[in-house]
Amino acid sequence: SSPPPPPVDDVSQKSEASSPTPAPPRECSTGSLTDIVADDYFRQPFELRALEAVLQTCTLRLDEACEAVEGPAEASMRMMQSKLSAAPALPLENLERLRHVKNGVSHLEARARDTAEALTTLLDEDEDMCMMRLSLLRERPRLFDPPISPELLTQHEDVELLLESYLQETEAVQTRLELLRLRIDNAEDLFAMKLDLARNRLITADTIFTLVSMCLAAGAVIGGFFGMNLHQDKSSFLIVALSTAVGMAFLTFIVMFVLVKTGTL
Repeated sequence: SSPPPPPVDDVSQKSEASSPTPAPPRECSTGSLTDIVADDYFRQPFELRALEAVLQTCTLRLDEACEAVEGPAEASMRMMQSKLSAAPALPLENLERLRHVKNGVSHLEARARDTAEALTTLLDEDEDMCMMRLSLLRERPRLFDPPISPELLTQHEDVELLLESYLQETEAVQTRLELLRLRIDNAEDLFAMKLDLARNRLITADTIFTLVSMCLAAGAVIGGFFGMNLHQDKSSFLIVALSTAVGMAFLTFIVMFVLVKTGTL
């Protein structure tokens, strides 16, 4: 009987098994480009195809939700701009519609941001990406016994490329939502500026009427003071009346000049 084979060190088995084996030469395909892409897709391990299906579903749902909210947002902003150009006041339903659209955009932006953060966190962990190679884990489970060899931890380029590609798509959707939210914020800021301008005009008109009323009240004080103390003389009445009118006009002019000079009006 032949002697038993010498024992092999477990560490050497891990290093030899984890070393990449040369891929067999691929035959040149004479089919169409679709057939070549499909052939490359089905050559991938099952876990990568399942991961790609999950990520593609998530990004497609985010993209569809983004397109679904972009239409109402554009319509609401166009209606808001047309109403503001006609009158500074907007109907309540337009503001409520814009608020509802902004809430939807904020919700989708949070979903896209959470998805991007999850993918980024996964890309930062080499061990997690290495453990995602389920086919190799099923065939050679002893390779993944802790501690995992550094050579095996670096052999996850396929998983990393897949995650990075869908991370870029998720960040693109997040950028679209951020730009849409900024446009809604700009529309709301424009509406607030219009309201502030109208409010300032009302305050200015109220200030002018208050000053005019004060000047007229000064004339009423003078009239009340001299009303019972004038002689029954027409010339005295005319002098007091004209002096009071000139004084009120002069006082009004002085007050308005000071307000305009200081920039208050």
